[in-house]
Amino acid sequence: MKKVIFGLLMMLTCPAMAQWFNRTISHNTLEREYWLYIPENFQPSQSTSLIMALHGMSDTSEAFSKTINIERLANQEQIIVVCPQALHDTILGHTAWNSGAGIGPGKQFNESIDDVDFIRTLIVMVSEQYAIVPDKVFAFGFSMGGFMVHRLALELNDKITAFASVAGTIGESLLPILGTISVRPVSIAHFHGTGDSVVAYTNNAYGSNVSMMLAFWKKNNKSKPEAEHHFLPDRINDGLTVDHYRYTSEFNSAIIELFKINGGFHRWLNDEDNSDISYTDEIWKFFKKTSTLANPSWEALQTELAVYPNPIDGDGFTIKLSGNVPSPPDTVFVVSVYDNLGRTILQKECVFLLGEASIITTVLKKGIYLIEIKNKENFKRSFARIVAN
Repeated sequence: MKKVIFGLLMMLTCPAMAQWFNRTISHNTLEREYWLYIPENFQPSQSTSLIMALHGMSDTSEAFSKTINIERLANQEQIIVVCPQALHDTILGHTAWNSGAGIGPGKQFNESIDDVDFIRTLIVMVSEQYAIVPDKVFAFGFSMGGFMVHRLALELNDKITAFASVAGTIGESLLPILGTISVRPVSIAHFHGTGDSVVAYTNNAYGSNVSMMLAFWKKNNKSKPEAEHHFLPDRINDGLTVDHYRYTSEFNSAIIELFKINGGFHRWLNDEDNSDISYTDEIWKFFKKTSTLANPSWEALQTELAVYPNPIDGDGFTIKLSGNVPSPPDTVFVVSVYDNLGRTILQKECVFLLGEASIITTVLKKGIYLIEIKNKENFKRSFARIVAN
């Protein structure tokens, strides 16, 4: 036992050697795996960025960690990288994220698995172990991992600042609600080859095409209709050229970037592949310049609910929704309470009567909490800060 304690103390006090660690965590009664990269000469107490890197269908987190070739960049920029592992799906028997992607109505992959909360849990856990800067948490993914990134941009944008997807758009099961939802303006980059035969650029079988995806994020972010456009240098005779489009907004600091790889196939491109673009490098450039822009902190979240009494001094509280949050009598909301580290303290489903619901709880200790109300049908989310005495 003393040797275990000594080893833990050494990990916390000594600079970490650059390496990947294979770890597991229990989540919703399931053992989930992930790979963690600690950069060289890293001190656990130093402030740092966190990148969540999501693999594609039938891939593994270990294999993807080698594909993205991020070690040099992580060492140089002192970034902690986490590659979570998806579970096997029963439809095709491959590893797959519950990303909203599917192969027809009612055939979404791993739809019973709460991968959004799994990734939230990983972010919270790693942030407790290291000094992760809250505004420097990012996520990128390839193929189905790209589909999952878009779901995270819709549902986990309070924990992740900016997003990047490669060859993965918005999943089929999420398409019906795109016309009814609104989330905070998010910075997101998308990379896609026009010759991709797996997730097609113009008509893919698993979700939106690139044009539809782009239209949604432009509308959500109130982006300018026209993009800044230029070509990346055609340095190598690889048969590819890259169009780069950049959309900004007059109303917020969110940025949308599209990298259209003319003639590109369904694969991850790096300079080592003798290509004109390195996805890993371009994604980090995008994350780095957006990390001080669209801030997902509590103060930036839209507040459309009131809590009373506040401060809370007793065994419960009442939530009152504003008129901006539709709440017909049969609408089920999920009420979640998070502490200041982002850990879920309380979560329950409830029906609001005349726009109000009473929550009985004895689990809140003295402190500051964030309440989230989420409409299960249309992903409408509202937030409020509360204080417990």
